[in-house]
Amino acid sequence: MVSDINKILDYFQIKDEIYLFGGSWGSTLSLVFAIRYPEKIKGMILRGIYLPCAPKHDFLFGNEKPYLFPDKWADLLAKVPEANRDNICQFFVENLNMSQGDEQRNWAYDFTLFEAILAFLDPDILAIEKRLKTDDKLVDSARIEANYIAQNAFIPLNYILDNARKIENIPTRIVHGRYDAICPAHDAWQLHELLNDSTIEFPLAGHSTSDPNLREALIRTVKSFIK
Repeated sequence: MVSDINKILDYFQIKDEIYLFGGSWGSTLSLVFAIRYPEKIKGMILRGIYLPCAPKHDFLFGNEKPYLFPDKWADLLAKVPEANRDNICQFFVENLNMSQGDEQRNWAYDFTLFEAILAFLDPDILAIEKRLKTDDKLVDSARIEANYIAQNAFIPLNYILDNARKIENIPTRIVHGRYDAICPAHDAWQLHELLNDSTIEFPLAGHSTSDPNLREALIRTVKSFIK
């Protein structure tokens, strides 16, 4: 995907420095691209910082003490045999790849429902369930995401923090929901602390930009930062 960004820049013959804007997995991709090509970056706006880690330590699917949604964590664990709980995403990868039809869709639904609920500060669970039941991309999305998490997003462990010095002087603005239950605020703070030209804001929000406070903070940041 990093090479895809270069292909887009080449296709449109963009030679000037660029701004990167990314949230969640998009923040990961933006950071990896910036680390590899810092000379191409004018600045970054990042939301919901996601720093891939070993699956059993993943904040979303490896968190044994979920402080915000313990009931939803219990619902998920009930579907996973105890022997497979060291790598929950790999368990879902195997079941998503080995099943078909309704069974496969049920695995995709269980996997995606958990994350979709945790994305919001105040989730409308009935609305989320209704949306997922009619999502024709549900299986494909679940297979891709589960595989990426199980494989540490195909980058070395701690790659971003270990290489933060390469981007330490790139102007960076971080907006991270204070009650983000998918990507821990601590990760955003760790990154911020390693950068020389970084600001960070923790609006009263979860992970999703559907949370008004997060969306408003992002709009305000874009307007003040990109000139």
